[in-house]
Amino acid sequence: MAERSRRHPDKEADGVVRAAFVAAPVPMALVALDGPESSRILLASRSLGDLLGRREEELVGQRLTDLVQLYAGEDDPLGALAAGEDVSALCTATRQPDGAALILELKAACLPGEHLRATVQLYDATERKTAERSLREGNRRLQDIMDYSSALIYIKDARGRFLLVNKQFERRFGFPREQVYGKTDFDLFPREVALAYVERDSEVLARNQAIEGEEPATDIDKAGSWLSIKFPLRDASGQPYAVGAISTDITDRKRAEAAAEKARAEAERANAALALQHSLLPQGLPEQVAVEVAGRYVPACSDAGVGGDWFDVIPLSGTRVALVVGDVVGHGIHASAAMGRLRMAVRTLAEVDLAPDELLAYLDDLVIRLPTGPESEAEAAISDLGATCLYAIYDPLSGRCSIASAGHPPPALMKPDGTVHILDVPTGPPLGVGGLPFESIDRALPKGSLLALYTDGLIGARTHDIDVGLRILCTTLGDAVPSLETTCDLVLKALLADRLTDDVALLIVRTRMLDADQIATLHIAADPAAVAGARSWATHQLHTWHLDELAFITELVVSELVTNAIRYAAPPIQLRLIKNQNLICEVSDASSTAPHLRRARVFDEGGRGLMLVAQLTGRWGTRYSGLGKTIWVEQSLPEDVASSRQG
Repeated sequence: MAERSRRHPDKEADGVVRAAFVAAPVPMALVALDGPESSRILLASRSLGDLLGRREEELVGQRLTDLVQLYAGEDDPLGALAAGEDVSALCTATRQPDGAALILELKAACLPGEHLRATVQLYDATERKTAERSLREGNRRLQDIMDYSSALIYIKDARGRFLLVNKQFERRFGFPREQVYGKTDFDLFPREVALAYVERDSEVLARNQAIEGEEPATDIDKAGSWLSIKFPLRDASGQPYAVGAISTDITDRKRAEAAAEKARAEAERANAALALQHSLLPQGLPEQVAVEVAGRYVPACSDAGVGGDWFDVIPLSGTRVALVVGDVVGHGIHASAAMGRLRMAVRTLAEVDLAPDELLAYLDDLVIRLPTGPESEAEAAISDLGATCLYAIYDPLSGRCSIASAGHPPPALMKPDGTVHILDVPTGPPLGVGGLPFESIDRALPKGSLLALYTDGLIGARTHDIDVGLRILCTTLGDAVPSLETTCDLVLKALLADRLTDDVALLIVRTRMLDADQIATLHIAADPAAVAGARSWATHQLHTWHLDELAFITELVVSELVTNAIRYAAPPIQLRLIKNQNLICEVSDASSTAPHLRRARVFDEGGRGLMLVAQLTGRWGTRYSGLGKTIWVEQSLPEDVASSRQG
């Protein structure tokens, strides 16, 4: 009895231990490590059953390795326990009956005794591991975003240790990120550099707000200053626990801004030069009796901007027309301004009715005498860079064309029979050279001839030399269509490359001639008695043309001009009437002395004739030739006659 009573407390104690084990709040099991029951569960707590979704009675006798599976790479904890080691590992299990996947943290320890036993505790680490995995995934995505950025980005904790850096950081400082994580600025940079970086970080943490500023250039940073935006990373309570930074090389940005500003300024200058160029070119070519005209201006595709190419069509007296094409060497607004000055100078000289060679001589002298200096850059552009010009006068009464060149390419001529050739025009020196004369040629152009005037940018493209360009020009003109506008387009298409290096001006004209019944000519004897006959002849001619309304004024004009020619000039004297868009009266003589207007005093017997002529007519003027001079007067046609001509 005594012996039985001694063992009974042990059994009671063993039962108490089992009950306590089963009731333990920690999910745990007692596992055998040896014998036939090796790896089987001998005891299980209710909390373990709750964790796995089973009753504790169902767990007893099950192999632990059937209930949980180790993560890949984890060592066998039971083998380590059999060797007498305490172990911990990560494993997975499936909860019943919902089949939920669990991530468990296993901790086990050997128990002393005759048989190898171990206590195994299983903690549910699903949420923590899921959070850690999400954090790692978030960090990986954040790292990818940071690496994609061209800015320098890093994150440091409150103690200044680097947590994340991007590839730009590695490239800037030459440190692989593996060597950076966990380090501080003092571990990576010289002390004075680290102090500058840490000071800004401390300010961000202390103020708990973002700070933008320029960080100093250092020996490490060879690119120059960087603009950094540093900001706090806050926890759920709003307290900063880390510092993030985004840094940009402002040296590159400033260079880009400077380049953009330069490009903007150049674009503005180019646009201004182009606008100036177009404003100085003819805004729609005037309708001419002498010629049909079409023109093109094509600016170069060059960073230097537009050049100084231009063309012009200027009406002259006696239904004649001046055809002009010129080129100021160079590009930009000064070349355009210089072109404008030259064009206006040519127009002014054309009003004097000079022959082409004389006009170029005056123009050359004008360029030579242009002032130079910063206040006259347009003039300096002409004198320093040079300019060329071709000036032609076509007379539809005679069908003759007089041409002179100042260093400019000669025009191409296509006759009505389809033959095309380059006119042999003596090429004088460019404008501004001085010291050499200019020569004119005079050619008869049949009615319907095509004359092409151009600048050297048309024939001197990058893809061919000038001789080839001239051949292409002649071939294209030979295939010309009736429309001059279309002909211009065909010439440009045939000759111009995709990207022009020089501006191009092109002027194509088709010659016309006045009909014989539009012109009337009378030779006058140098006798005052011939004045009356001249008046009668003019009146009769106006009646033939149905212009009787103009007879009175025309008689006064003829009387005054013929009287002056007989009295003050030299024979031969000729009176000519031309009916076109206007009525033109011309008196020619062999004298080079021109009359001029003057104000007659009260008792003067003469001096009022030209004043009356000027007041009663639209325009008048004088032109000179090698044989003398011609005084001409224009009158507008009556409205009914003008309307019928336009219709």
